[in-house]
Amino acid sequence: MSTQEAPTSFPLVQPGALGQRRALLLGGALSSLVYVANVVVGGLLTPGYSPVRNAVSELTQAGAPFAVVLGVPYVVSGLLLAAFGVAVSLESHRTSRRVVTGGFLISCFAVQAILLGTVFPQDPLGAPPTFPGTMHLVLVGVSVPLIVSAILLIGFGLDRTVPRWRHFRLYSVVAVLLMFAGGVLTPISIAGDVEMLGLAERITQVAYLTWFTLFSIQAYRLGGIGSSAAPGGDPDGPTGR
Repeated sequence: MSTQEAPTSFPLVQPGALGQRRALLLGGALSSLVYVANVVVGGLLTPGYSPVRNAVSELTQAGAPFAVVLGVPYVVSGLLLAAFGVAVSLESHRTSRRVVTGGFLISCFAVQAILLGTVFPQDPLGAPPTFPGTMHLVLVGVSVPLIVSAILLIGFGLDRTVPRWRHFRLYSVVAVLLMFAGGVLTPISIAGDVEMLGLAERITQVAYLTWFTLFSIQAYRLGGIGSSAAPGGDPDGPTGR
């Protein structure tokens, strides 16, 4: 009786590395959690700070009382997000160039977020401009197209035959629209002398932080991002839920 030898496969990474990469997919959710906790605690610690009136960057601006302390969690949050972006790109290198590019842009956004909270703090309002303060404004301007591009590339690049990704394209568009809504409120609050700069900024941040979190958790639950991520080829995961 003859037996047919099964073809030998040569995986790109070892099984242990696959497990580590899957763990990194949680980095998006953990990053958002660390960031939000840091902003909330920082706002409570900083005298006179209002989340409706004051921008997040004011917590670590030059001369802020807890700038150094709050800068540490920003670094942790950024590193977690950068690892998440790398994992997204690695998970999608065989399935979607859009998602690979989106993951790369997430990592770039994470790096500039670290720089914003540490190396290039915001100048206090009314203070003479400095090089770090000017770079802060430049990086803030760069962050918007980075994160918008990442969300849309990933949203439109995910495999819609996977049930849990079926409506993620629409959700990604909604998240970007919410970001723009917050962005529109910023010049309105300034022009109308209405003190809600912090609220406008937080609308934008909640939109993309929530997107990071949901995408991160879904990818982790699926065991990956591509259509063959789930064990046994079941695109909706081993539990079928």
